[in-house]
Amino acid sequence: MTLSKCRLFLVVPSSLAARAARVCLEEALTAGDVAAVKVTGSAPDQERLLDGVLAIAQSAGIAVLTEDDVDLALKRMTDGVEIGADVSRLAAARSMLGESAIVAARCGTSRHEAMEMAEAGADYVALDAGGGENLVAWWAELFEVPCVVVLAPGEARQAIADGADFLVPPANMWASPEKARSEVAELTAMITEAGA
Repeated sequence: MTLSKCRLFLVVPSSLAARAARVCLEEALTAGDVAAVKVTGSAPDQERLLDGVLAIAQSAGIAVLTEDDVDLALKRMTDGVEIGADVSRLAAARSMLGESAIVAARCGTSRHEAMEMAEAGADYVALDAGGGENLVAWWAELFEVPCVVVLAPGEARQAIADGADFLVPPANMWASPEKARSEVAELTAMITEAGA
């Protein structure tokens, strides 16, 4: 199977139980090309989720990131952290985690923040696909720093066509193992079609 450069980036919601996260991730991995997994929520939520997904993801060669928690990334030896758009926090995270870690930034729909964080050395910027502005095409045309695109339902084909590097499936993919498998399979099929 030949894929375009676009891959999947899974974001585990903080409300999920560790066992459910593990089972859904296992099913997702059978269905498509997953590059990374990020856990979300408070520190206890993230640690609980890491108990479910860290070993599975890392044994499959998939990067695991924490959200806004550099200390937890160090403690659990994840592959890195995604933070809000703040240059000083990005620099502090890089200093603590080292050059080999992934240190990235959530920028929403802000072009200014995305440019600022890329210039400050973010390994990727996370952008929201919606909002009426074609941020993904703009970013892909002008910048080499990868973009992770947070999708709402119905936005995947356009984001792939616009040059997204990574797609975040809608959170409802975690509703059940079957849903996780079907969402990942559907997005993988779209990516494959676009790359054909």
